Amino acid sequence: PAFDDNLKSLREHLVNRRKNLQMGGMPVAGRQLAGVMELIVEEMKKSEEISVPSMNRYVIFEGFLMPLIHDLMELGREQMPELKDYDPAL
Repeated sequence: PAFDDNLKSLREHLVNRRKNLQMGGMPVAGRQLAGVMELIVEEMKKSEEISVPSMNRYVIFEGFLMPLIHDLMELGREQMPELKDYDPAL
């Protein structure tokens, strides 16, 4: 009986005090966290050490900047007018 009450209390404590995960000052979403975990496994296989700068690079570059660039490029493509009167002789 005490176990169930303690478990409920622990769960409430964890849920009420949770914070968003951040690395290098940037929020880490599920996709980025999965990428960081894959990076950690690869680093451990290679040298049994984990490079924190590599993890931060992944979160900031792969997880934030590259998706932002992709979104901006897509927005630019959508706003480009359709070329209808192209004359190759010009």
